[in-house]
Parts: sequence; C-alpha cells; structure tokens
Amino acid sequence: FLGVLCDEVDYPASALRKRKWTDTLYPVTRQTLETLIQSLLPGRRVEGDLLIRDHEKIAGFVCALTALCVATNRFVAVGAERDGYILLPPRELWGAEAQSEMPWAERELRANVGRVAEVLPGWAPAIYSDGARWIG
Repeated sequence: FLGVLCDEVDYPASALRKRKWTDTLYPVTRQTLETLIQSLLPGRRVEGDLLIRDHEKIAGFVCALTALCVATNRFVAVGAERDGYILLPPRELWGAEAQSEMPWAERELRANVGRVAEVLPGWAPAIYSDGARWIG
C-alpha cells in the first residue's frame, strides 16, 4: 500500500532491505496519506497529526486506511478471483515513474499481469480500479 505511493526516484533503498519496510516508507508517504484521507473524508478534519513511529501502530493505521478506501470505493485491487486480491490506494496518488508520466507501479502491473497469465494458466489475473475492471 505505502510502496506504490512513493515516486520511483525517491523510493528509499533501505525499504528494500528491511523486514519492517513499512517503517521506512511511512515517513516518506505521510503527506500523500494526509491527502488521501482528505479526499476520502471531504469536509472532515483529522484531529492531531499522523506522526506515528511504532511499527504495529503504522500497520494498524494502514489497515484502517485500506478499509476506508474500500468503504468509499477508491482503491485498486490486484489479483485473481481464485486466490484473492491485494488492495492498493487509488491510482491517482501513485508515485511517478522516473522516465515517463505513467506511475511506476502501473508499468509493473501491466508487465506482470501477462506473465502471471502465462505462468499460472486458469488463474485469470485482473486489476480493478474503483470497482471497475482496469487491466487484465
């Protein structure tokens, strides 16, 4: 969830090596998360700040935010009906690719959907955005 919010050029290298990489990604994406909350809850105000440092609290916050995305039908679902889906934030907030306008995560999803279909026949991978089929 947090990873796709990072711009490709700003993606923290340490996040790729850590077991608790959400702890590294959270501070980098905090401003985007605030923007996401404001877009999901228009006209409402979040009391306090989002300066969370504890790993379990960050994980809980991201889970709750994911549920809010689902409740407002503003999310991307990646997977297959046969095995389930991973939920990601709305694609308009995804981080930019270094060389083009397309978000890097979209580039990777488009490339991988075809590979999954080849490797796992019958799985029918699909990507949905805001409740409608988007890729696959």
